Amino acid sequence: MPSMTTMIESEHAPRYLQTLCRHFGRKVEASWDEQTGRVHFPAGVCDMQVQGTQLRVTCHADDEENLTLVTETVSSHIEMFARREALPHQWQCVADA
Repeated sequence: MPSMTTMIESEHAPRYLQTLCRHFGRKVEASWDEQTGRVHFPAGVCDMQVQGTQLRVTCHADDEENLTLVTETVSSHIEMFARREALPHQWQCVADA
């Protein structure tokens, strides 16, 4: 299963996790607590984990096309919710275990 991950540095990492999960949860299945979140998109799954001042976001899908769809959706929402601070992030492939 193809996967990509990115790390977002922000002192507001827990808030971004909750905001993203709450927003996506209006349309698709989402679960979260203060440190972790999971969103089930039709195209794939997005896992989020707060690590101090960082938010690790990892997306999984059955194929590259759906993985691109999920990562682009998540990226656009990160940019939308972070309008007051720049949150540069770069997706990287996750090696198969």
